[in-house]
Amino acid sequence: MTVNPRAIHGRLLLGTLGGAPGGLSDGDYGDIIVSGSATVFTIDTAVVTYAKFQNVAGLSLIGRPSNSLGVASEITSTADYDVLQRSGTSLVMQPFRVENRTSDPGSPAVGQVWLRTDL
Repeated sequence: MTVNPRAIHGRLLLGTLGGAPGGLSDGDYGDIIVSGSATVFTIDTAVVTYAKFQNVAGLSLIGRPSNSLGVASEITSTADYDVLQRSGTSLVMQPFRVENRTSDPGSPAVGQVWLRTDL
């Protein structure tokens, strides 16, 4: 089966030719450039939109959660009051709470802010 690409309105459409001889020719097909005797497909710069990117889980952000170069992934919120926070060398969603305190009960837990209201 041979694929017959046609560029219409800047978009690549793929159709089949029912086993016709030949193959895909090198050339610019709108959003994709075919080269290397049809062995290399290169996506043009800035043509992949978020809509074409992938489906994303609800209540999530797209980003790189670790302090390294690499593929973006989802950073998902799993609870009410989650906010994006840096934790060491990672980005995570953690709860953020503000509590009114009239005494100092010790050290706040991660993600907590205590406000002294009696001062």
